[in-house]
Amino acid sequence: MYDISYTKDLREHLKPTDTRAVQVSNVLSALKRIEPYTASHSHRVGLIAAEIAQILHLAKEQVTKVNAAGMLHDIGKSGVSLSALLKPSSLSEEEFDEMKKHPELGAQLIQSSPTLLELMPGILYHHERFDGTGYPFGLSGEDIPLEARIIAIADTYDAITSDRAYRVARSHREAVHEICRCAGTQFDPKIVNAVLNNEQELKFCIKVSMFIDKDL
Repeated sequence: MYDISYTKDLREHLKPTDTRAVQVSNVLSALKRIEPYTASHSHRVGLIAAEIAQILHLAKEQVTKVNAAGMLHDIGKSGVSLSALLKPSSLSEEEFDEMKKHPELGAQLIQSSPTLLELMPGILYHHERFDGTGYPFGLSGEDIPLEARIIAIADTYDAITSDRAYRVARSHREAVHEICRCAGTQFDPKIVNAVLNNEQELKFCIKVSMFIDKDL
């Protein structure tokens, strides 16, 4: 069951009169008070996703949107019970079903802000898989919006290389190996290939994101 008190708290920070950048910053600050790891993870994912977007030579405005969507991709977890988010062991089937609702809940949250509606694809579809076995809709291939395919890789990279409640962080090399292993199944192989061809550039971005994250 969703803890609606959290989602109401975040929704209060989505004021239509504010710019997109201000809304994103306000939401991350509020999310940090609820669950610090999710806020920090989301901040890093936004920065890494933006770097991937630049590697793909996307237009500046597209890069900005990918960055903002990455920072808000897990906003729906504000409606997932903290016991599930912080559980130091595998989730039960019921808890996993609850967790799988966070993309849709996140999409619902930003509907209150016209300024953020253009970020919907990255938030709603970031757990779709290239082979069609993801959620919430089972989209596949290029039917998955590009920003969501980018965020999926950034999300996985940061999840692997940061400490979680149920395991310690793994290395950059291990994260890259896992992303390569899942190219064509979980991830868009063209994006994975582009990232690998610019790995040093991405590693620099990741180091910067870790430094900036300390001030979040």
